[in-house]
Amino acid sequence: MYNDVGYLKSYFDDEENVKPLFMCEYIHSMGNGPGDIEEYIEAFRSDERLLGGCSWEWCDHAVDAGEGPNGLRLWHYGGDSGEFPDDGNFCMDGLVFPDRTPHVGYYEYKNCLRPVRSRLVSFCDDSVELEFANFYDFSDTLGIAVTYEVKNEKERLDYGRFHLPVIPSGEKAMYVLRLSSRLSGECHIKLEYEKNGSVIGFDQHRLFEERRKDLYLVDCGKVDIRETVDEFIIASPSFEYRFSKGRGVFTSMVCHGKERLARPMSYTIYRAPTDNDRKINVQWKAAGFDRPQVHVYSTSYDTTAEGVRISAVFSLVPVSLQRIAEVKATYEMDASGKVIFNFDVMRNTVYPDFPRFGIVLPLSDEDDGYEYYGYGPYESYEDKHRASYIDTFSGKAADLEERYVRPQENGSRFHVEHLRLGSLVAEGSLPFSFNVSYSSIEQLEKARHDYELERNDYPTLILDYRMCGVGSASCGPELMKKYRITEEFFTWRIAVSFVDGVR
Repeated sequence: MYNDVGYLKSYFDDEENVKPLFMCEYIHSMGNGPGDIEEYIEAFRSDERLLGGCSWEWCDHAVDAGEGPNGLRLWHYGGDSGEFPDDGNFCMDGLVFPDRTPHVGYYEYKNCLRPVRSRLVSFCDDSVELEFANFYDFSDTLGIAVTYEVKNEKERLDYGRFHLPVIPSGEKAMYVLRLSSRLSGECHIKLEYEKNGSVIGFDQHRLFEERRKDLYLVDCGKVDIRETVDEFIIASPSFEYRFSKGRGVFTSMVCHGKERLARPMSYTIYRAPTDNDRKINVQWKAAGFDRPQVHVYSTSYDTTAEGVRISAVFSLVPVSLQRIAEVKATYEMDASGKVIFNFDVMRNTVYPDFPRFGIVLPLSDEDDGYEYYGYGPYESYEDKHRASYIDTFSGKAADLEERYVRPQENGSRFHVEHLRLGSLVAEGSLPFSFNVSYSSIEQLEKARHDYELERNDYPTLILDYRMCGVGSASCGPELMKKYRITEEFFTWRIAVSFVDGVR
């Protein structure tokens, strides 16, 4: 049980392995998980002798101790009654909560198991060629309807419904979909499969070639900069920012007459450990990922055609340990207050792979509305996003959080092109991840139960270059390499601005 995907793919290379293989457990659904389901399903479907396996497990097991003062259920697990011995929250490892409300992992598992899949073969301005595969063992696709939607970021271009051709079990068939409108912009097609009135899964395909986007500033007025012993003060009629020379961060960002930061900005490479991080977190802690300090070696500034640029060289280093990473950063600003962050990061490879690399922005906005273009509506990670699809999503910041019985990393959104949160607007040269929470990483890690979690009166936004996958490693193999941040060197470029009139 819990063998990795590579083991499955090579299992029958050994001539002595003549019997079919069934995994009694292969993914671990504890807390924010499981990740990497898709690769297992692909492996199972690649060889009929791989019979599949079981997720551990169906539901979280907990004692209902009533309702707390904050309206949350008091779900108790190992140790909460003073018993000895106990196994902590290791009984909280299901696809659904104790009251049978689904985790996001439930929807993730469902869509990975969809019995019909499509592959994008080709597309042009007015048609899409698809290959449909039937993964039922005995049934054909008679009666399966497909509802399709073609959208770019701003509008729906086409919508319709058709029935699949009759495809025998285990077979494939080609289908050419004629569109009523021509493709324009960066489009996706979403295909939702329905049988007997129930949705049995969906696919989404990108109908464009993804490219790095240009981030730019505008010459829209004069920007002044003043240097003191401790900081740079950058100002125009629209903003006044303060940048700490000793900490390498913005400590204040006043834009359009309002302070936008509730606390100074910071950097993070750590996340509140998920239940499936419990083994790797021992290494993260030993490496000091949860307590890096910024050691600034140099800062300078110069003027540009659009405004000013601050340059900084610093390292992230825990007390008494060697450097975790060396960073060369620039912060370019124009008169509107827009900042383009540029990071060249050299990771020290004697340490474990990073859980993430991000900038932390505690925001003072009373308006906590959001809108983003990326994977949603559920939380999504590099190895856990098959329940989600790319579209524009909006709501309130608190709605982005996923409350697990034991607090942990949650609510990240993956492959995001741009985001508005209150007055803040962020746009990446490449898709990024972000996380919004009313609790800090430290508060999430400290609390044993969701009803004990401390909440701040402001949202904290973390913009991530990448967030590693969530995996199944509390019982299963280590996270797959492609979902880890293994690069020795990487560059990240992201722009942040504030919208006038949002208070």
